Order: sequence, then C-alpha cells, then structure tokens
Amino acid sequence: MISEECISTQTGTEYLGKTAITKDGETCMKWSHIMTLGADSADTITIGDASWESAMKYCRGLTYFPHPICLVNDNMGMCSIPYCCKQMIIFYISCFM
Repeated sequence: MISEECISTQTGTEYLGKTAITKDGETCMKWSHIMTLGADSADTITIGDASWESAMKYCRGLTYFPHPICLVNDNMGMCSIPYCCKQMIIFYISCFM
C-alpha cells in the first residue's frame, strides 16, 4: 500500500495518505460514522486500512467508487489526490508508444 500523498491508479484503492478535505474544500468526517449510516454499507465496502476507525477522516479509494472519496455530511465527497509522478510517466509512455 502507498502512504504517499498521491495515487497510482484512478480509483486510488492503494491510497493511505492523510488528505482529509474534498476537492470542494469540505472537511471530511470520520469513517467510523459510516457505521451509524447502516451496517450493510460498511460490510460491502472495503478499504486499504485495517478498519474504518483506523482510516480516521482521510480520503480513501473505496471499492465501487471511481476515485478517492471521503464522508461529508452523510454523503460522499470527491477528493483531489494527485497521481504519483513515476506512475504518470509510465502511464504516459505506455499510452503513446
């Protein structure tokens, strides 16, 4: 898993950084709050952290979502996590060769 402040895939499921704000500037809530929204939600979505509690309030790439997100006012907010430079170079080269 990557603990840098960047992602190497579009979904960012490997991301374990500490960004805790959406691309719109909203502050993320603790992921443990998802348990109060319904156990089914928490059981069907996986994260790279050991638990929802250990994910704190950081942006995460969750299964079934196309980009890193965080919990904002009982909804999901899209986070703006940049791509890791070396991954972008590899992607760029493979796309244009």
